[in-house]
Amino acid sequence: MIPAKRTSAQLSDSEQSRGRSSRGIGPQDNLPSLVHTTYRKVCQQFDDWSKADFALSMKSLVSAETGSEDRGDIVQQLEHLNLQETEMAHTIPLPLSVVSLDAVLSPLPLYNSCTPISANQFTGDDSSRMSFIPLADDPSFDWEAHCENYKDFAWQTTFFDSDLYSIVFECARRLHQQHGLSYSQIDETGILPLSLTSTENGVLRTTHYQGAFDWADTRSYIRTKHPPSPSVPMLTEFNELVYQFCNSSSCMMGFCDQHIDWSPMPQPFSVAPSSSSNDLFNNIVTPCSTDCFILRVPGNTSNLHPTEWTPNDEDTLDILLRHAPDASPCDLAVINKKSCFEVPYLTEIQCKSFLNLILTSRDIVRKTTSLALILHWLSTANFLATSRGSSTTLQRISTAELKLSWFTATTESEYTPVDNFIII
Repeated sequence: MIPAKRTSAQLSDSEQSRGRSSRGIGPQDNLPSLVHTTYRKVCQQFDDWSKADFALSMKSLVSAETGSEDRGDIVQQLEHLNLQETEMAHTIPLPLSVVSLDAVLSPLPLYNSCTPISANQFTGDDSSRMSFIPLADDPSFDWEAHCENYKDFAWQTTFFDSDLYSIVFECARRLHQQHGLSYSQIDETGILPLSLTSTENGVLRTTHYQGAFDWADTRSYIRTKHPPSPSVPMLTEFNELVYQFCNSSSCMMGFCDQHIDWSPMPQPFSVAPSSSSNDLFNNIVTPCSTDCFILRVPGNTSNLHPTEWTPNDEDTLDILLRHAPDASPCDLAVINKKSCFEVPYLTEIQCKSFLNLILTSRDIVRKTTSLALILHWLSTANFLATSRGSSTTLQRISTAELKLSWFTATTESEYTPVDNFIII
């Protein structure tokens, strides 16, 4: 006898969830309704959990109750007990031990200031955000002067609600892992109050850096790993980090709430290098390690075994060379967590690839193995190069002319290495 097939109403929640995950969401399903239902369910579960968690937290703050001490226990702790057998009182002396302190405490030395701490934070009594404009019905009140005492209005400032981020994060996790929805599909519905895939303040990216706490009921579904954070270009990460760093000269603290709104850090410009390849080489007094670039024979890369550089590593090196072009390969290697010889080695490979792209722009092109060319990118600013001897003439070219014009030479068949290549 073949058993009858159960209907969807007879299936358990876990079975329905596995069925939806295996087949995905079809076009006939109402995605906004699904997102809205899941969001309301998560909000209700978070509200129930927060009430229980708050009650548990308040209960932990209550001190333990102490019962009334028995008088008999107190009497037993006494070494001597006065007994009044008659109306006359009897006094019994108790032995005492005297402890004398011979140490002399020297007074503290005079001082004019306190010892500095690692971070100074000044917070006034009044908030920097104005909740409302007072005395709105009084025409004699100078409301403009009053507003100058505040930075902004409270209703114009985006409030970071960690509870809302946790709710949206958990809702996205369930929709993605239980119903097969992508994060882009969830954002396209416009139901959730926060964006998931935004590169600046998206829930996935924010939770990836700040973390998320586990609050949900583990019995209602199978816990799986958190959704991955969307990849963000390194240049975007760098620009956001610069904006979030305090620009006050007396404060070297990241994410400083006191100064960051008053004087935000401007976006840095590319810096023109001032050191040649010889200067970079001569500035190294001692090798940083056995893999230091000064121990390698210039031009000999046969014995090099560099590690694999990810696109993120290459972008990091590019940003460092844009804003710190005179940094030594030793320092760049520490920041990139690579061997020292790999920094000029990787840059040489990328520069050769760039030179191959512009070979067709002019028939006469001078190739170079100069370390200065290896260390500096050929993407921005103007260029000025000088060559050894008088057989090569290099002219100053601009960035716009870089793809159309390269440097000219008097002898087309001769390739002379360039000694100095300086971006100006």
